[in-house]
Amino acid sequence: MQTYDSALVVAAGNGESIGNDNVGDPIGAEHFNNTTVQNLAIESSIDNQVLSVIAIDDSGVRASFSDHPGSCANVLGGCTASEALTMTDIQNTFISAPGVFVEAADGSNTTGTVSYSGTSMAAPVVSGGLALLMSAWDNLTIQQAVKLLKENANNSFAGYSAAEYGVGILDIRAAFEPSGDLKSTASLSSTASFSLTESSASIPASLSGLAKLSALKSVAYFDDYNRDYSVDITPAIHIEKTSLDWNQFWVNSQSNLATSVELADYALSVSFDNTQSNSIKSLALQNQHSTFQYFKNSSNSLIETSSNPLANHFYSNNQQDFGATLLIKQAITPKLALFSAVQEQDNSFSRVQNTQNETLAQLQTIGLRYRLANNLSLGLSTQLRQEQDSLMGLQGSGTFSFGENNQSQLNTLSVQYTHK
Repeated sequence: MQTYDSALVVAAGNGESIGNDNVGDPIGAEHFNNTTVQNLAIESSIDNQVLSVIAIDDSGVRASFSDHPGSCANVLGGCTASEALTMTDIQNTFISAPGVFVEAADGSNTTGTVSYSGTSMAAPVVSGGLALLMSAWDNLTIQQAVKLLKENANNSFAGYSAAEYGVGILDIRAAFEPSGDLKSTASLSSTASFSLTESSASIPASLSGLAKLSALKSVAYFDDYNRDYSVDITPAIHIEKTSLDWNQFWVNSQSNLATSVELADYALSVSFDNTQSNSIKSLALQNQHSTFQYFKNSSNSLIETSSNPLANHFYSNNQQDFGATLLIKQAITPKLALFSAVQEQDNSFSRVQNTQNETLAQLQTIGLRYRLANNLSLGLSTQLRQEQDSLMGLQGSGTFSFGENNQSQLNTLSVQYTHK
């Protein structure tokens, strides 16, 4: 055992060591009660290389026939302080596994099975657990595999005692779970490691797309036994969204600057022209279902063209120049959308020049767009117009204009068919 990297899995025995009565005995006590009996499993030179297996039934209760380590209560005359520590060491070399009515291959034929009970049936279950661990990780030593089985044995059930069950009931699934904190490098490496469970990686918002890389969803991390695990580390990535220093922003900004920021499910985009007194050219806040937009300059057919791109062919050119526009879209169902807009004419344009009255023409639009099919949609809108009459679209001292406001309503029904 000292020479070879191997483990010995021992059947604890079936109640025959004392009286041969088929009643389980506290065999760990024999280390003290019989001077000729020594428990070699506790020899430090073969630590974690010997496991004695106790049999349990389907209910997780120790089988009545199964030997078990016992306690100082089974030692003649009790235990001294040092003997109590030795008894604990002995108990820690026992583990419990199923050993009652275990179905196995029948040695008398090639197809039949037979049901047996005994610690001889429980011992191979533990051996199989060690084999599973060793085959899953090439770098795992047999001593580490034994230790993993012992550390992950279930001892949280009612009625547990080390005297009856050793370290507890074998739990293969728990032994496969990471031990301790997962680290980015193997513990034997000279490279500094950090714990995944206590750390997060920060990246600037401008590189937030890195958090979506598929390669980060399967990264090798190592536990305390240098076992590698495939880990999705994207939940540990923190996107830095620092507040803007507006003073520095304006100092460094250029004309026609545009920027965008993701806010949860929404995307906020802004474009600027800092050569003008009103620097914001456009602003949009939108997600998959809702859109809120502001434009400094736009077409009065914006709301129509957003619903139906062909609509701009039905408006005359002298109505195309508008100033401030507020647009809202909302998806009611996957096929039905509501849109609304308010637009004001910009009196700085030369086409309509009325120096006597600066009342702006205004459009208020509301409508619905329904998608009948992938290439066919129906639009319905109503538009209230407040317009200013002008005699001519010319500049100069001779231009005549009327200061009266005209109000009208335009209802539009559109059908759009898209081909290719």
